[in-house]
Amino acid sequence: MEKLVTAEAAAQRHPTYEVEPLILNRWSPRSYKETEVPEDILFSVFEAARWAPSANNEQPWRFIIARNKADRELFHSFIFPGNRNIYIRKTNCR
Repeated sequence: MEKLVTAEAAAQRHPTYEVEPLILNRWSPRSYKETEVPEDILFSVFEAARWAPSANNEQPWRFIIARNKADRELFHSFIFPGNRNIYIRKTNCR
């Protein structure tokens, strides 16, 4: 099955050489819904991430699931300091 570049990606991304549609269609989310992600979908995403390539096949993956405010506040305590202001602004956690 041939995958096509989405209209949005085609309008915004103009590679010099041929690039796989999967790469052109990717995006980086900057806002999130308050809707909880069902566990089967969540673990499917983590499983896909676990299979991602890594340098020297080191697979340094660590996943943290923060489903409530207390967990998110704990998470805030150990994220990179440069990301804390973004995190606080998006979640209202301090």
